[in-house]
Amino acid sequence: MSSTYETVFDRGVLALVECAKDGNEEVRDHITSSLLSLAQKNFGSVLDVTCKFLVNNKSTPTHQRITLLRSLRKVCLEYDEEIGDKLMTSLVACGVTEMTAAMDINAPWQNTACQLVVDLMCISPEVCIPYVINQIPGTSLPHYFIMKSLSMAAAQRPIRFIPHMKDCMAKVLPILGMAKQDNVRFMMADALASFAEAVSQLSNLPELSPRSQGADKHKLEDYNESMYTSLSLLVNDWSSSRELKVRTAVAMAMGKLSVVVDKERLEERLAQLVKLLTAAVKKEKPRDLLLPIKGMTFLITACMDKIPNSFQPNLEAVWQSVFQHVVVYYGQSPGDQTEFMKNHQELMMSIEAMSLGACNSVLTLIQGVLDVKFGSKDVITRCAALGIIRHLVQRQHLDEHLAPLKNNVIAIVRTCLDDVDYRMKKVVIQTIMAMGTAAKNNYLACEGAETLLEYLISHAATPPHVSHEWSLKNKKLIDLGQPSPEELRELAQSVMSLFNTTQPNLDTVFWPYILEVIGMMPVKSEFVYAFPVIASTICHVCKRLGNSHDFYFDFDRSVNVPKPEALISIFVVMMSQPQHLGIDATITIVKSMEAIAPLLDEPMKKGSDGSTPIGSLWLGTLPEIRAYLLSDEFKQEDYEDACHNLLKKSAAARKEEAWVQALVAQMGNQLPLWTPSTVPAAFVKERHDLKRVALSMFGLVLSKANLKTFVSENLNLLTEVTDHTNEAQRNGCAKSMGSISATHTDVVLDKVGKVAKPPKQSGGGFFSKKVDVGPDRDFGELSRATALLAYGHISRKSPFALFTSRFETHVVPTFLEVVGLAKNPIVKLASMTCQQMLGSSLRKGGGFTFTSKTNVMMAVLNQMLTEQTQYSLNDKTSYQLLVSGYSALIPTTYIDPQCDDSVLKGLEQALSAGICKEWAATEEEPLPDGPVQKQLALLGCAILESSKDIITSLISHGVHLSPFMNSTVACQRERSCRAYIVLLKHFGKQCDHRGVTLTPCTKGPVELGGGAQPQLPVVANTSKLSKKDAAAAKKKDSKQTEEQKSEEETTELSIGSIIGRLVPRLADTVPKTRSDALEGLSFCVKLHMMTSGQDKNSKKALDIVKSLSGKLSWDDDSSQVVVVMKDVTTALSALLVQSKEFPNLVEMLIVRGLVDPVEEASVAVCAILKGLFTNLGGIPKEGEPSLSDAECKLFLHKMIAALTVISQMEDREDTYRGTLLAIRALAKMRPSLLFNELLIYPVPHEKHITSVIQTISSDTGLSGLITNHCLDVLLNAQLFDEYKSGGVNMSICSPVIASAWSLGEVFQTAKGAEVAKVLQAPLLCSLLLLLAATHEAPKVQVSDEQQKRGFGAPTVPSPELVTTALEIFTQVAYPKQLVADRFVEDYWKLFHDTVTYPYATASLLVAIVHSVHTDGNTDMSILLGQEPVTVLPPTTSCPLVNEIFDFIVAYVQKVYDSHRRCAMCVVGQLLYHCQDDQKLLQGIINSMLSRAGIDEKLVIKLQAVQGFTHIPVHSYDAIKLFIAPVIGSLVACCGDPHLDVALAAMGTLETLIQRIVCKQELSAVIVNVCLRTKSALDSPDLRIRAAGCSLFGVMTKLAVQGTIDYQVMEANIMGHLPGLLVHVNDEEVMVRNTCKTALHEVVAYLRHVPPAKKAADYLQRLFNKEHMQPLKQTNYDEFINEWSKIYVRFYAHRVNDLLVSAMGYFQSPWAPCRSAAALLNGTLLRHLSDSDQARSNLEASTGGLITLMRKDPDPQVRTKAAKALGMLGDMA
Repeated sequence: MSSTYETVFDRGVLALVECAKDGNEEVRDHITSSLLSLAQKNFGSVLDVTCKFLVNNKSTPTHQRITLLRSLRKVCLEYDEEIGDKLMTSLVACGVTEMTAAMDINAPWQNTACQLVVDLMCISPEVCIPYVINQIPGTSLPHYFIMKSLSMAAAQRPIRFIPHMKDCMAKVLPILGMAKQDNVRFMMADALASFAEAVSQLSNLPELSPRSQGADKHKLEDYNESMYTSLSLLVNDWSSSRELKVRTAVAMAMGKLSVVVDKERLEERLAQLVKLLTAAVKKEKPRDLLLPIKGMTFLITACMDKIPNSFQPNLEAVWQSVFQHVVVYYGQSPGDQTEFMKNHQELMMSIEAMSLGACNSVLTLIQGVLDVKFGSKDVITRCAALGIIRHLVQRQHLDEHLAPLKNNVIAIVRTCLDDVDYRMKKVVIQTIMAMGTAAKNNYLACEGAETLLEYLISHAATPPHVSHEWSLKNKKLIDLGQPSPEELRELAQSVMSLFNTTQPNLDTVFWPYILEVIGMMPVKSEFVYAFPVIASTICHVCKRLGNSHDFYFDFDRSVNVPKPEALISIFVVMMSQPQHLGIDATITIVKSMEAIAPLLDEPMKKGSDGSTPIGSLWLGTLPEIRAYLLSDEFKQEDYEDACHNLLKKSAAARKEEAWVQALVAQMGNQLPLWTPSTVPAAFVKERHDLKRVALSMFGLVLSKANLKTFVSENLNLLTEVTDHTNEAQRNGCAKSMGSISATHTDVVLDKVGKVAKPPKQSGGGFFSKKVDVGPDRDFGELSRATALLAYGHISRKSPFALFTSRFETHVVPTFLEVVGLAKNPIVKLASMTCQQMLGSSLRKGGGFTFTSKTNVMMAVLNQMLTEQTQYSLNDKTSYQLLVSGYSALIPTTYIDPQCDDSVLKGLEQALSAGICKEWAATEEEPLPDGPVQKQLALLGCAILESSKDIITSLISHGVHLSPFMNSTVACQRERSCRAYIVLLKHFGKQCDHRGVTLTPCTKGPVELGGGAQPQLPVVANTSKLSKKDAAAAKKKDSKQTEEQKSEEETTELSIGSIIGRLVPRLADTVPKTRSDALEGLSFCVKLHMMTSGQDKNSKKALDIVKSLSGKLSWDDDSSQVVVVMKDVTTALSALLVQSKEFPNLVEMLIVRGLVDPVEEASVAVCAILKGLFTNLGGIPKEGEPSLSDAECKLFLHKMIAALTVISQMEDREDTYRGTLLAIRALAKMRPSLLFNELLIYPVPHEKHITSVIQTISSDTGLSGLITNHCLDVLLNAQLFDEYKSGGVNMSICSPVIASAWSLGEVFQTAKGAEVAKVLQAPLLCSLLLLLAATHEAPKVQVSDEQQKRGFGAPTVPSPELVTTALEIFTQVAYPKQLVADRFVEDYWKLFHDTVTYPYATASLLVAIVHSVHTDGNTDMSILLGQEPVTVLPPTTSCPLVNEIFDFIVAYVQKVYDSHRRCAMCVVGQLLYHCQDDQKLLQGIINSMLSRAGIDEKLVIKLQAVQGFTHIPVHSYDAIKLFIAPVIGSLVACCGDPHLDVALAAMGTLETLIQRIVCKQELSAVIVNVCLRTKSALDSPDLRIRAAGCSLFGVMTKLAVQGTIDYQVMEANIMGHLPGLLVHVNDEEVMVRNTCKTALHEVVAYLRHVPPAKKAADYLQRLFNKEHMQPLKQTNYDEFINEWSKIYVRFYAHRVNDLLVSAMGYFQSPWAPCRSAAALLNGTLLRHLSDSDQARSNLEASTGGLITLMRKDPDPQVRTKAAKALGMLGDMA
């Protein structure tokens, strides 16, 4: 090691030590790391310098001393075996000095020094421990940290400390008496505790370390005397201290000392120790309890080990002192319990220590606390006592001690089962869980443990309402964290699940006891809520027991287990409700049923024949039910039927009357179970569903009984247990009676009659009584609803002949009486449901004459008509009554005899009222309109078929029937159309009868305000609106209805509108409807002749219509339809020529015909409209046209609106296409008018507007017209709403944007594409110019006409709209290589942004010119993308280029900035394609130079600068005159004040340099360019720095390729190298990436210069690493280290230059660069050899790093400087 290096090394170490005062923690951490690194070279020097600095500098900052002490500690731990005794002595002396420097305790500083001393004593105990012990004075007290360090050393390495224990105690014992101050006593007590604990370790094997030699020569007895002396002092003197920390430390020390004294001395001091420690434990608060309770634990352990008998009298006192703190812990909040968890664990360890020697006594003490009569009444105390039981049961090392006392444990826990406090309940459940998981002792198998299981199950079955009520009443307790019933329920269920899945030892405990729990359910109905848990237990237990002997049992002997019939009745009901229990829980129940199936036939019963009918049934059926539960076809109704079927087969399986009766009896006993009175109504829904199923199943089984008296008795029971106020139970009871009636019809009818008409009160007057007891009593008003529903079910289930024989005499009178007296809506609803079931059953049976039909139907009608006026439209009950009423009337109407007039009138009133009403309950739960509409339609069909005078009926309701003419149901269209025809004929007769003279129509749709708009053929449903909106909608509809009626009464009659309504029905799918419509059309022609007179045209029309009568009977002959519609068009054209009826006809055909629900009809209307426009739309030579301009506009907009509606209908492609053809026919007559009208619609156009434009463009004559019209708007219409460019409020005019978008739509047609190919240059340039204008003014001005129509501005930005048109134009105007799928998807998005617009334009022009010039034979797909692609220019001139330049050159001097910018973009790209045309080349360059001046706008100048890159594509002879001015212009622009221009100039210059391959020209300018790049590296703008790096990288690459002279580039490369290496760590990503790229080129250059062969592999390996790729994140520390290693090895002669250059960056304004420079210097120095060190300026480099570390303001720089200094340790 050279002397220079030694000097530098020492300076570096000293500098690091001095700079440890840095305020940044990260810097200090790296200083510590650097010191460790330097220690690798000379750890002794590092330790010595640091130690001396601490000794000689007493006033340094605390954080500096802490850092240095930590550094010393780390170095010592690293080189522990190598440190000599002399240095070790210096270190321990330094550490002792630091930790005793001040009497005041500075925790961070002195604790660090103390830890250093402790580590030194552990490393070298023979040297350090005696030194520290000698610091204890003989006549005074030692420093606090002296004793603390000895205490810590004894605790950490007790075996190493023991050889010095006697010397230590010899020093400590004499001065113990001097300790008078509390701090000193605390220090001494803590040390004595550690010493005692160390001595207690003598029984362990010594550590295998040479520094622990001699420990095995010491015995525990050697220290009895000294430890007893210490114990006596603590007991007699120090234990009475009032200072908290002294008391606690003394308490723990007394406990630990008691372990090492002999048993005689311990017994001597036992009373005092117990007294003092119990007092200490009782006195201290929880936060101060840990040390005293530890001392107590040590004392108990020592006493139980040495003197258990002597300790027994003191056990209760010790127990009380410990137990009181256990009680305190249980009384704390969960947060506080977490804080004091260590205290509680130590308390439990004390109790465990007691239990190891006196387990019975401990249980006796706990039992005394929990005793019901004499124990504690405090809940917390009882929880604590029981919690101790739980803890002891869980300790496996106590199992042997508790095994003889298991019954005592069970008895203690059982005393707590009656506690009502939920905190106590939680502890009980937790204790049961602990007992169940104690597999060795198996507590739950003991006698009396079944009560614990019942307790657990009862809490798992906590009803939801109990939890809800408790939560409402005890919100404060919830906030305090006390357990709730819900929490206990979840806990109990979790415990049950734990037992089932993990404790097979409990199987014999649960079986068959778990079945006894099911038997308790009739008494404890809340067990229903735990049924899934019970079922899960059955599944797991039975699965493990299998077919073993333990599984089977005799039901007669196991008297508490319910019989099979009881199990069947409960299980089948419980399995029926997966919608409440959940699918998973239901599957568990089904599996449990499969598990118990082998027991249902009682195989162990005496006298059993071995048959298993029920078991076989269940095992065969239940798997199918389980599979259905999991299937996608699951439905609750079908599933309940499967459950009923299972029970039905189970009842019939044994074929014994006794079995059926037993099953009925069990089910009857269980019926009250399902809906206990204790459950509130809000929580009883699922219980009512269970009761419903139980009731229906009860009837199903009872129907199998033969004894009528038995059936009658159980019918009474069925009626009595049913809650008739509940809908579910009413339905269940009614269904049950229906099932029973299948075999006992008369019995059931008699019972139902009594329920429906209970006996009246007996006698009369004051003493009369009402029968309120017995089976025949009145069960309340709602029991009538049950009876009515029962009649309906009886009609379905009972024998038809028997029922009909009793119907008129038993059922009808009761029904009429109950309905007549019904006031409650529930009874009324039941009556209608009953009538619906009765009517359906009677109609299905057939051959029955309903004598009382009129009375029954009138009773239902009276209820309906009353409800419609009594209840609100938003009332759900009224809605249900109406729907049920319609359902009840429909089947009854069809039963013989035919309805009389009174019934028909009532039916018509109900139908009319129903049509006018719309129903809505609430916004959250709207009522569906579908059921009402369906029932009205069905009822209308019934009225039509049953009415005698259909004409009168339909005329009175004609207004309501008209919507049915557009119905999607064929029968509704047929009947409504027929009714409408009858109405028209009646109207004609009335005109003749009253002598009314009809006048021709004089007003069309324009005069009437525009008329209606096409709409879907449905009625608006206000039920989906809010109440406010629904009311407003109804009010509006009502107003419109009134206006419509008023118009019908007061305005003139329009024959055209009537014809327009009938024409669609001529093409209806139903032949009868077509003939009816033709009849109506004929009548309308006659009606028109009556109003307008007869002429040849009207006669011609009538003849044509009459001729169609035989042509309407087609099936699928479309040609026949075309012929008919053509004749209809001819007739209408002749009839309504030049009449106001024609616009009315057209309007009705558009508004109603185009959206007709029948597709054939709508297609026919399209054909008729097209024919009418063709025949009558043109302007006649004489007179006014049939359609005015206003009417043409109106019909255009209406047909477009109709397209919107048509698109929402299914399978309407033909209608949609026909409507478009009709619009095209209209456009032929008014082309310019309609083109301008289409431009009003906002863009982007909806698909319907697009379809209209494309349909028009598909016509040969119209395609050219519309293209030229749009192009004329683009070029000649006003562009902006202001005439100056750059206006702050400037916006683009809407027609211009609409024209561009429309052009795109036109080009998508074949005809439009042909026109686009003819007008290539004007269209391309016009769209590009408009696109540039949208960037200048993206906002679109909304015209007055658009505002009038409610159209807003485009929702899509205007540049995107124009780009779309440009994309479509490109696709259709050029060869197939430019179709859409060849384009890069994101390419067209480049036109949307003003920044990327120039590149996008250039790429497009390249692709277009090349595709045209090569005649489509070159693949141009690569030309369109987001990255520039170099392609060869054309070799000859292209005519399209000349056309584009001739068009665009005029815009170079335009006033608008956007036009000049676009022109420069185009002209700049044309420079690339103007081959073989010198005149064109000159014009292009002159245009560009004219816009590259310093007075031009920034964006335009940018385009000119960037366009110059295309000059090199031309031959040298062609461009030699322009190279000088262009390069001069670029050089001037590099200094432009606008950074964007400067960047563009540098980029263009980079491109030119790459393309100019003349070595002489490049070498001449390379020096100037390098000056630019060198200065660019120091530019404050990151883009300039990045561009400079990129440009220099290109020049280096050219040098490698030989394009630039090596001698010219070598000096520049070496001059740039330090900057590139530093800027690789630049703070900007762009700069870092370009620097990496340039470095890659520099590396390639270095491979070609000496010593390339040796360095090439290393450089390549370094730069091939992933993190050195340009776009990856660089690991700079790794990179610069590897680079420096290679550079020092192969370029040693340049290292000093690089060091000096790197030092220049120590003053860089960027902190990352200064950091990189520091690391560069450090890594270069690290790898220098001895010879290189002499040549390098080592001292200057080190000095610079030290300066950086001391003075740099950035902590990261100081950190890297410290790290670099640490690298000195790696030098050779």
